[in-house]
Amino acid sequence: MEPSHARTIVACITPWGRGGVSMLRLSGGESLAVAKAISPAGPDWKPRRASHRSLVSDGRVVDLALVTWFPGPNSFTGEDVVEIGCHGNPVLVEQIVDLCVKQGCRLARPGEFTRRAFENGRLNLVQAEATRALIEARSTTGTAVALAGLEGRLAKVLSKYRDQMLDLASELEAKVDHPGEDLSFTSDQELAGELQGVAAEIRTLANSWTDSRSKIQGASVALFGPTNAGKSSLFNALVEKERALVSSKPGTTRDVVERGVVWDGLEVTFFDTAGVRHDAGDLEREGFALGTRLLAEVDLRLVVLALHDDPAAQLRGLLASEGFHWENIPTIVVGTHTDRLADGLADENPLLDLLPDNTFVHGVSNKTKDGISDLRRIIRDQLGNQTPTGVELMLCSQRQHDLCREIESHLLHAEESLLGILGPVVAAEEVTRALDKLGELRGDDVREDVLDRMFARFCIGK
Repeated sequence: MEPSHARTIVACITPWGRGGVSMLRLSGGESLAVAKAISPAGPDWKPRRASHRSLVSDGRVVDLALVTWFPGPNSFTGEDVVEIGCHGNPVLVEQIVDLCVKQGCRLARPGEFTRRAFENGRLNLVQAEATRALIEARSTTGTAVALAGLEGRLAKVLSKYRDQMLDLASELEAKVDHPGEDLSFTSDQELAGELQGVAAEIRTLANSWTDSRSKIQGASVALFGPTNAGKSSLFNALVEKERALVSSKPGTTRDVVERGVVWDGLEVTFFDTAGVRHDAGDLEREGFALGTRLLAEVDLRLVVLALHDDPAAQLRGLLASEGFHWENIPTIVVGTHTDRLADGLADENPLLDLLPDNTFVHGVSNKTKDGISDLRRIIRDQLGNQTPTGVELMLCSQRQHDLCREIESHLLHAEESLLGILGPVVAAEEVTRALDKLGELRGDDVREDVLDRMFARFCIGK
């Protein structure tokens, strides 16, 4: 198989489509030679100095471009890099890419520029993941979280944990090699406390993914409830577009309807699911099943009930339906048709007895729009603060979360072994395993297939 750095690669690194400018990148040992071949005239080539040049094919000018040469290793990938800023016409972009390929370049694979930066020591694996998160972030805080990772703040903290675990491992090894001898100033109880302390810090770091995931990937909210409860009307009011059909006839929504909005710098995707009723047909039941599966994946659920039509009975029907139960997913119960109630939702309403503690109930009118703006604020607050100032250190990938959980588990097993019958031998082995997982997290020692899967998720051109 061809080594990843054996060929000079080329790709458009800006989004595909028409625009003022598109940017192409070449990376590899022949980058400058290829650039000289397709733009033979012009000023002398100077490192990191942009120059205006004509791009030529068979003596014909294809485009006028701004071209910059970045000699390795001081470039994004660590190799010789040339970046070409051309006019943003896809036809021109394809022509220029073809010119480079005719000069010996190969089309870049997804994530190949960033992978070369990692392999050449320009980025560690945590920074590479932060690069992807920075591109994909769906909120202002998400970009700040990713930027903190790209700047190396997370890598610095992981280095601190590595030093702490190496110290703990050496203490345990001393106890193994010289049993019964007091060669250490640290008792078993003190070592166990230190193991527990590092595990607790890593647990806190792992838990940060719950919060940062929605900031990077965007938040999702599903509307769920019986038929004719006003879900589709509420959905339209929240997204401020007529996206879902509204009808007094039950079963209008048979599929999941989705729409994304941006609230205060956070991208929120709303899902309107099929209404629940027990006399539904096969197609309607399929839509309901699709909605219940979606409930386990969203960040927030809105259980929508019609207040004027025995909401407690409606909720009992939902609880009796297959697939719905109160999970560890934040839920807001939204009562619709407040305009049809004389006194609103009474405190002694039997509906309240069916709800878990701390479940928020809010009433709205889809007809008069009363309560809608307050509901938007409640939803926004429930999804978390998105202010980018003072961003705490957070993880920016599921892979990082899973490895942190494994590291925590090994450290806790080490603590348990040290104070139990297994002793320092097993404890030292568990800390070594934790160090191995930390190395995988940092990218010190990671398998080729893991890298293949990770960088394949990047877009072409990055």
